[in-house]
Amino acid sequence: MRDESDGSVLDLGTDPIAGIAGITSGTVLGQFIASGVVPGTYAVLVNVTDSTSQTSNVLGAPVRIAAYPWTSRLAGPTPREYAAAAVLDGKVYVAGGQLTSSTTTPAPATAALEIYDPATNTWSAAPPMPTARMGLTLTAFNGRLYAIGGRTDGFSISAVGTVEE
Repeated sequence: MRDESDGSVLDLGTDPIAGIAGITSGTVLGQFIASGVVPGTYAVLVNVTDSTSQTSNVLGAPVRIAAYPWTSRLAGPTPREYAAAAVLDGKVYVAGGQLTSSTTTPAPATAALEIYDPATNTWSAAPPMPTARMGLTLTAFNGRLYAIGGRTDGFSISAVGTVEE
């Protein structure tokens, strides 16, 4: 693989293909593992050399290696753990969870429901759930959100079996 910005070769490998005698067409499959490569556009060059040292034309194609795609976005307004999230109409809904700002042990659950809009990178509050819960499941279905199960605090005996829409 060649760096198109400066022409340097990143890796040069030779992989023999066993049992190929007499084959005039087909597909050569392979894998290139680029570890520690700086994001950018590179040229991948491939040729085939047979047992008589005859070399094929060089096939080349540009390959773009992107930077790791994660970026920082606006943090949620309520610090919590064991919350649930679901996507509805292009927005992320985060429900319930255990409040990490609490000084009690175990920390209480919250009924908070907050909405993240990736298009505007903003958070807004929605009406809270009827039951404060953590460790729940939140599911979007047919344009509605469903909060299922969970518990009201950090004790396993506080499990709830309710489903709220």
